[in-house]
Amino acid sequence: MDGTGYLHTRKDKGRKKRKMAKKLFSLLMALTLLAVLALPAAFAEDYLDIINIADDNQSASYDLHKDTSVNGRNMLRGTVMEQLVTLKADGSIAPELCESYDVSDDNSAFTFHLRKGVKFHNGKEMTSADVVASLNRWLECFGTARKMVGDARFTVVDDYTVSLTLDHSAIMLLDMLAGAAQAAVIYPVESIEAVNADTGYVPADYIIGTGRTCSRNGRLTSMCCWSASTIMRRTATRISPLTACGATSTRIPRR
Repeated sequence: MDGTGYLHTRKDKGRKKRKMAKKLFSLLMALTLLAVLALPAAFAEDYLDIINIADDNQSASYDLHKDTSVNGRNMLRGTVMEQLVTLKADGSIAPELCESYDVSDDNSAFTFHLRKGVKFHNGKEMTSADVVASLNRWLECFGTARKMVGDARFTVVDDYTVSLTLDHSAIMLLDMLAGAAQAAVIYPVESIEAVNADTGYVPADYIIGTGRTCSRNGRLTSMCCWSASTIMRRTATRISPLTACGATSTRIPRR
């Protein structure tokens, strides 16, 4: 074969390689498109059976009144557990489990009007009794807040109204109630009554909240049956807050 023929052969091989590469690229694109088109069918079911949450640290407890670890707050606060008031993106305070709240001009009297029909993950409706039990325990656990209110405690006005009256001004109280440092989350009163006398923590089976991640349209979801990261990864054991209260988890709705 002469030099020219050899050159043409190399060019032909190069063209063939480029054509093959284009075909493979087109095939990959077609397969990708088919996969994307198949997603709606694959996820036609509205609910997942389980969501696993992993973290590289393990909290001593997920009782947010006492455990102030970042990973515990990241997993639970605003998802599984909620507060009377919360912080918006701009740092302002907004109602969460209350519809509204009133504060006296001198910041010494606080009244919270609860949302009606809010359900805990065990199916029980949240009332003032739950809020008062939770927030008075929070005061006992959170020294800074306790010093701010002194001997005053939250009281039940009616089933959906809670009040706190001080003999002095407490201008930062709402910020503490809305904050994340030692979250003032709301448990059912049964969880507060079940606090372990030796450890002072709410038992794992009673970590029950009102968070939207765990409940939608009245359906309990398996988000409430999950374990601490190390337990989950090493033993696959789940801590189920629902079992002690006779509830049954179902499935997590897709958003």
